[in-house]
Amino acid sequence: TWADLEPRYQALECETLTPENVLDWLHRWSNLACEVQEVATWRMRAYHENTADSAAEAAHNAILQDVVPHVTEAEHRLTQKMLALEGYTPPAQHQQMWKRFAQDAALYRDANVPLETEISVLCAEYEKLKASKQVVIGDETLSVPMAQKRLLEPSRDVRKAAWYGLNDYENGLAPEGGALFEKLLELRQQQAHNADFPNFLEYTWQTMSRFDYTPEQAQALHESVRLEVVPLLRKLRQQKQHSLGLERLRPWDVQADSQGGKALKPFFNITELEDGLERIFDALDPELGGHFTTLRKQGNLELETRAGKIPNLGYNTFFAQSQQSYIYWNANGTNLDIRVLLHEAGHAFNFLSSMKIGVLLWEICPPLEFCEVASQAMELLTLPLLERPIGFYSPEDTAKARAEELETVLRVIVNVAKDDSFQHWLYTQPQVSLSDLDTKWLEVSQAYEAGMDWSGLEEKRAKGWQSGHIFTSPLYMLEYAIAWLGALQIWRNALENPQKTLERYKYALTLGNTKPLPELFEAAGIQFAFDRNTVRELMEFVAAQLELD
Repeated sequence: TWADLEPRYQALECETLTPENVLDWLHRWSNLACEVQEVATWRMRAYHENTADSAAEAAHNAILQDVVPHVTEAEHRLTQKMLALEGYTPPAQHQQMWKRFAQDAALYRDANVPLETEISVLCAEYEKLKASKQVVIGDETLSVPMAQKRLLEPSRDVRKAAWYGLNDYENGLAPEGGALFEKLLELRQQQAHNADFPNFLEYTWQTMSRFDYTPEQAQALHESVRLEVVPLLRKLRQQKQHSLGLERLRPWDVQADSQGGKALKPFFNITELEDGLERIFDALDPELGGHFTTLRKQGNLELETRAGKIPNLGYNTFFAQSQQSYIYWNANGTNLDIRVLLHEAGHAFNFLSSMKIGVLLWEICPPLEFCEVASQAMELLTLPLLERPIGFYSPEDTAKARAEELETVLRVIVNVAKDDSFQHWLYTQPQVSLSDLDTKWLEVSQAYEAGMDWSGLEEKRAKGWQSGHIFTSPLYMLEYAIAWLGALQIWRNALENPQKTLERYKYALTLGNTKPLPELFEAAGIQFAFDRNTVRELMEFVAAQLELD
């Protein structure tokens, strides 16, 4: 409770700071902040694993409503105290952290603290709403992961029924979800105005510490994706349409096997899944394999699909005080499970590599754009290890998994550019209605269309903006596209020199938040670049790997 924490924060605030003792003071503050982070993360974990547990929900909400606001205010006072110290220049290792502290202090407003609490509670309500409903297909009621599995079936009728069931599930969330989003939008715009910004886009750009690129560069990336990535994805989908003998490729066809075969089935139970992943990481690198083994032994892999768990949610987080990492997912026995867990393990390896004894909390996590390089590169670096006896597949199925991975990379880049373009519009509007959002979503979606026929489905498509990231993590999606351009560079390097590439990748993971983005990319042997020429070159590389003309 705040009563437990308040005297400890006050003690730090009352100390006299000097250039000689500031680092020791910072370490003691970090230790306290790590304790708070650990408790908050454990409570979030308990709630996500069972949203029907009223005690877990109450504990999660209590820390969001009764502790976090007080901690935010106290930490702002400590930040001001630290920044006011005269005659002190932080060592090079701490300068990136210092820069973030200065940014946070400049953006802080007392009036925004309760607004952030309201936003957190509304996001938790949205997560509970998703977990409370299931997918109805005919006479069956399925969890979201189980319904999504049917989109991989050879039977087009089965896929179509699953798609309609999933769409009805999403649209069933729309009335309550839309009402929640209207509240979120109002609160977010108020945050921006309180901090003297004209709109939430410009405000969030600063709160996310995007020091190394601008909104205008992001918009140029949107256009580069539209011109260079969309045509490649369209060509790949046209190839699938031809292989399946279809006149039109509909939304329920895009995940089907190109040859009309059965979906990949890599494992039958969670133990098989974890065993296979452990073999892959051990074969890739003993140190990384050791990290994964530790995750298993600590019970920090939450992978089974169960009622009450939040669906369509996969993430890695960490417990700062005990220096542990944690992966959350709902497995359904498909190749998607393999991709997601290779990805989240990359995040875990990043955290565990940077969580050295004595490190400050604010230096554990690199900028999000590089966090995603760590995870996405792991998906690509492990491609040669998917084949049995190390991995899960026969040679033929390994080739399918590889092709599926590359199609997914293209699809994610396109979807991220579409989502981010939509949000650039959304968060610069003085006022919008839910109807305006539906209309704009259709407009932006059509601009990034890559070979799917949506005719007659426009009304069902219009609510596609109501996705988890747009609700709970506004403007977060862009990092995925930037990071895929970095991860593809790492993979290209690995095809020429795997050992050197892996060494540089692992070294970059140890740097945490001690270097700016361009230097983190350079440490990994790649360039922080997303201009059109870079995008074009990487798409030519992907096309060659896919053996597309």
